[in-house]
Amino acid sequence: MTRVDTQLVELSAETTSPVYITGPDYFVPYVRDPAKHLFVHREAADGVPGVVELTEVGELGRTDWTVDGFTLTGEFEYEEFEGEVSVPVERVLAETPLTREDFPLSFFKVVAVDPDQRSRGIGTQLTAKAIAPLFESPPVVAFIWLRDNPANQRLAEYYASGQVATFEDYFDEDWDCPDCGYENNCTCDVMVYGWFGDERDRAVAASNAGADVEAETETEGGAGVASH
Repeated sequence: MTRVDTQLVELSAETTSPVYITGPDYFVPYVRDPAKHLFVHREAADGVPGVVELTEVGELGRTDWTVDGFTLTGEFEYEEFEGEVSVPVERVLAETPLTREDFPLSFFKVVAVDPDQRSRGIGTQLTAKAIAPLFESPPVVAFIWLRDNPANQRLAEYYASGQVATFEDYFDEDWDCPDCGYENNCTCDVMVYGWFGDERDRAVAASNAGADVEAETETEGGAGVASH
């Protein structure tokens, strides 16, 4: 069977972009650093599936697991976070309730599930396990890629206080997007969700509630116009 780290690279290429995670060594810091986390959902050789956190580098070389989903999360210093997002961090701070004092920042980086294994609750299981250690060190943010599959957005809405920003045309020019087509520039947007563990949560929830009411009113008005 194939090594776990090789399976993770292949799964990332299939579900995100071929340029996102390009080699097995990418996962080593998430196993070695206690402030970062790699969770996988695997079908073990003994037939018992489930979510586990990899905490030893040697586990990346296992060949007795079939991996059908993974998450990457962790706490990131300001300079590290610069390399994790495709917009300047100063812009993130300007357009969200985040401040420099929030670093190191808990970041839910990615959840990926084998397309052939979706609708089994794997993403939900992975997220529940991966989000738990982050809630111990708020704030927590997630950048959700707005795609045809809304599962990740639903999970973010469940755990976060609400949406705090949207970045249009988020990805760099060298991002190979499976939705836009590898031969085209990616025009996908990213929505930022957050949970702060302080009074900012109340403000975010109130802002989102107001936006929902406004959107509902516009939808009702649109439907009325369409009926004439």
